[in-house]
Amino acid sequence: MRYEIVKKIREIWENEAKNISIQNCNDKETKVSIIPKKFKTYSLQELQRNKLLLELIRVYQVTFGTPDIWNEGAFCNREGWAKTISLEEYERRKKEGKLRCYCGGIFQPCYPTEILESRILDELSDSKTSILAIMKDDNNLKIAGFLWGIIADFKEIGRRILNARYRERQKQGLIEIDNLRRQLEKKGDPDKRLLYGDEMGLLEEFRRGLNYMYLIRLWCEHGFSQNVKQLLFWTSKKSPLYQLSFIYGCELLYTTSDGINFLFHPNFEPQLKVGQHYNEKEFANFLRNFFKFLI
Repeated sequence: MRYEIVKKIREIWENEAKNISIQNCNDKETKVSIIPKKFKTYSLQELQRNKLLLELIRVYQVTFGTPDIWNEGAFCNREGWAKTISLEEYERRKKEGKLRCYCGGIFQPCYPTEILESRILDELSDSKTSILAIMKDDNNLKIAGFLWGIIADFKEIGRRILNARYRERQKQGLIEIDNLRRQLEKKGDPDKRLLYGDEMGLLEEFRRGLNYMYLIRLWCEHGFSQNVKQLLFWTSKKSPLYQLSFIYGCELLYTTSDGINFLFHPNFEPQLKVGQHYNEKEFANFLRNFFKFLI
């Protein structure tokens, strides 16, 4: 999307937010637009105490393992991540004992449980700067979506990108991270703390705009509580989140050689104000103002 259109979108948010103040969600006397109960933030300790860690890992694997967007169930250890198959296909092949690729390589899981567990424990270890928001299903029983991230400088963000997306491709990852930093330098101080989204995803049947928005609101409230108003995250062009990010006023900062799109927002305060102020129906109606920009 052209930057001129992104600027127009941001102006609409800013005009809508002019007479609205940020609301303190920790103040019980402050009226805040209610987030449905199925959306909630968890500390690492709460995640473990409620025995949700393994469930979160499985939902992550399913989310990124579906063929419609990421198709990251398993990769060929000879061709690398250029050759991936869905989680469903990998698990079927594993059950049948047919993990050999046509090239002679072996399919290996993209996100092994033990590695994901180690990542989550590491990335949520700082209770002050990290955040985990979880969405449950309509019966408030099972995890249906998630967003976790941190308030950090680019050095820490780069470490996380390398560990999450380029574990098997360190050389390429370092190049991509350096390129991303160069683009960030054009927006100001690259060492300034940002609200970074490590991971964000919804199971296929829950990929609706407001579900993303509620997770993003919890994330942004965390950033704003520590006086951080710039955000950075990544997604695929195939994901509904990609178009939704432009509705939110984000701009495409950098696209890696393997198609990962990093999106940036210089000041999400107007979006947070409006999101806190409107109920679900009002917010949905307001978001329709932006559909014309996506045609």
